[in-house]
Amino acid sequence: MELCEVVPIRSGTILAFAGGYLWRSTDGGHSFSRVHKVDAFGIGRGRGIMPEALVEDRQGVIYYGEYHRNQDLDPVHIHRSLDDGKTWGVACRFGAGNTRHIHSLTVDPYTDALWVTTGDRDPECLIAYSVDRGETFHTVGTGSQQWRAVDLLFTEDSVYWGTDSPESQNWICRLDRDTLAVERVCKVDGPIYYATSLCDGTLVMGSAVEGGRGEWDDAVDIWLSRDGRHWVSTPLAKRRTPRRQAVIRFARGHCLPYILATPLNTAVFSEALLKLDISAALFSSVAN
Repeated sequence: MELCEVVPIRSGTILAFAGGYLWRSTDGGHSFSRVHKVDAFGIGRGRGIMPEALVEDRQGVIYYGEYHRNQDLDPVHIHRSLDDGKTWGVACRFGAGNTRHIHSLTVDPYTDALWVTTGDRDPECLIAYSVDRGETFHTVGTGSQQWRAVDLLFTEDSVYWGTDSPESQNWICRLDRDTLAVERVCKVDGPIYYATSLCDGTLVMGSAVEGGRGEWDDAVDIWLSRDGRHWVSTPLAKRRTPRRQAVIRFARGHCLPYILATPLNTAVFSEALLKLDISAALFSSVAN
């Protein structure tokens, strides 16, 4: 599940992660050449790259972060390409004992800073950002499940995330850009993996089901907000197979007026591509 990622680059190049390698296409996806081996991939080792950890900044620099089981907390790396994905090198190294794996890399659309999220146990959780192409990072927060996140969402004055903590109460959190103060704005019914924003500014997050103690409804839910402070949820589907996590992935990199999503391991809609229109009625309770 989720072992293939395809990312179009501004130059027209298409990058794909599959089978433990990065592949590159310059003919619209008709053919691909293998350009880089991802060492964090393999049976018994890990998936290699999380879906939100392969990204391009506005200068055309491309990054990916390593994601694997890493029980021994070996060093974890952020890799970088400066030549349209042709060659790759290490931009940053998290030393042994610091983190387990990288959950996401996200480019701030307002500042072009590169943000990183990591997990999983309290000392391994980190949210930080880089302004030097991923070579050094400024820590925003670390050391607790509040900083265990996957996707980040950005507005002009705030950064938002949902906590990814299957064994405890999860929250949607807001970071004030000016003061760096963090507040918990909304309880949610399960860990949050993926998120997106729509062209009208609506913030969208999806809760997952792993089977942990911090999940209250055993369902994949969609959480929506127009102001970042007031959130409303709607259940999408229950989990289909208990042995696998149930999640919902959102399309990224496009300003859409609707939600484009794929649920995975849900009782209905699983592995389907869904177009979900935002109903005004869904937000009626927010105005009250």
